[in-house]
Parts: sequence; C-alpha cells; structure tokens
Amino acid sequence: MSGWLAVRDIVSLLVPTLAFVVSVLALVARAAGWAETRAWVRQLDGLQVTLLGLAGAATLLVTVLLLQFWLLPLTRMYEGYWGSLRWAQAWARRRQVRRWELLSGETGYRTMYSRFPLDREDIMPTRLGNVFRAAEGYTQDRYGMDAVFFWPRLYPLLPEPLRVELAGLRSVIDLTLVSATFAGVLSVLVVAFAGAADLGLARTLLLATALLLLFRLLYLWSVSAAARYCELVRSAFDISRRTLLAACGVRLPATLEEERQLWQALGQLLYRGGVGEDLEGVLWFKADPL
Repeated sequence: MSGWLAVRDIVSLLVPTLAFVVSVLALVARAAGWAETRAWVRQLDGLQVTLLGLAGAATLLVTVLLLQFWLLPLTRMYEGYWGSLRWAQAWARRRQVRRWELLSGETGYRTMYSRFPLDREDIMPTRLGNVFRAAEGYTQDRYGMDAVFFWPRLYPLLPEPLRVELAGLRSVIDLTLVSATFAGVLSVLVVAFAGAADLGLARTLLLATALLLLFRLLYLWSVSAAARYCELVRSAFDISRRTLLAACGVRLPATLEEERQLWQALGQLLYRGGVGEDLEGVLWFKADPL
C-alpha cells in the first residue's frame, strides 16, 4: 500500500468508476434535457456547487472502496462460479468442453497448457476460469502442491521484480474486469433510458452494440492478462517452492516423489492440524528452522 488507497486501486477501480459515473450522468442529463440541465447548474451558487462536488467525490470514493470488497466475488463470477444457476453453468461448460476437445497438435498443446486444465472433469464454464484452473492444476500435477493454499505463503518469499510484475498483471486483470462490467451495465442503461433520452432506435442499437463489443474485448483482454499472470505463478512455484520448504524449517526432499509426499503432508499439517497415518514420517523438521 502507498497511502490509504494503493496505486493499483486507483488505476484498477477509480478510473473506470469515474468513466462510468460520467457516462451515466450524461445519459441522465440527456433524458432531462441539455437546456434544462444547464439552466439548473447555472442557478446554483458557489456553496451549492462546492457541496455538490464534495458529494460527488465522496460517492466516487465510497464506490471505489465497495468495489475493493466486490473484486473477489466479481472475479469468481467471471470464472464461472454462478451459485444456483446450474443450468447456465452446465450450458457454458459444454461450450468450453467442445473447445477443449478440438485442441490437437503443437498449437493445441500450447493452448491446452495455458488455457485449460488437464482433466475434462476440471473444465470451468468460462475462459477465465479455465486459465486459473490450468495454473492450479500445474502445481498439483508436477509437485503435488495445492496452489491455492500455498500461494499466500509463497508470495512473500518471491523476488521483488517478480512480485512487481505479478502485481502489475493482477492490476490489468482487475481493470479489465471492472471496465467490462461497467460497459455491460451501461449497455442495459442505454436501452432502459432510450425512450426518455430520445435516442431513437438506430442510435440505441448502435450504442448498445458498441458497449457490448467493448465488454467482449475487455473480457478477452482480461483472459490474455490472466494467462500471462498464471505463467508467472507457475514460474514462481518452479523456482521458489523449495525456498518455502526451507522457510518452514522442513528438510528438503531428495527426489520428486518424496517432494510430492512432503507437500501433501505439509498441507495436511497446516490446513488440518495433523498428518494422516499414511504420511507419518514424511515431515522432517530441521533442528534450527528459519
């Protein structure tokens, strides 16, 4: 954090929120009439203008703060976690399964590696969800690690340049998802206010289509940014996972199979508070843990 709001939050949340608010105000002003809106603004005195500006700034700040709390559920929605909408999940997942089945050859392998999980059963309903699921499955398949559980423990141990690059790409993902959401909401508002704003059928269709196209482009941009982000996450586990073992005070394994058993045992110890009988004896702590 740099101050109360991080630079990442300002870029990822404040800019698209400001653009959204200005667009909504322009739509409302057109519905009320430009002449009437200008006349209303001109009759305000200095104190009223100041109070109106402060109220607008406070509303913008509160919206940004609320968006901080909504970022995680918003991202999970774009990943395909749709709760009770099982019919929609099933329909969208079938589309992603068909994409997964069409992949073949070297190009198909590269796409499969970065954009899809290995197992058909793990396929998510959306492109973004499959990109994140592919990265989660990478560490489980290679090292027997639970990527979601161990990532918060690994991240502080990463080299500073890698953390900066990861934060930058995470900011791009947040920016594009929030902007895509605002574009989608604006397309609905344009249709809803079309009559009051006297937009006409042609202009309404043009604006709504342009906003939906912008929504699509921003979403695809977020998927591309997520693919680059997840590749860095894979690299982080590749180069720093043994640093995490050392930081936990665990003796380093001699073979890959021992490492897989070790990550499983360590995960059970940290998450459940104990190790199953089948993994007893796998965990060996140093006498002088870091």
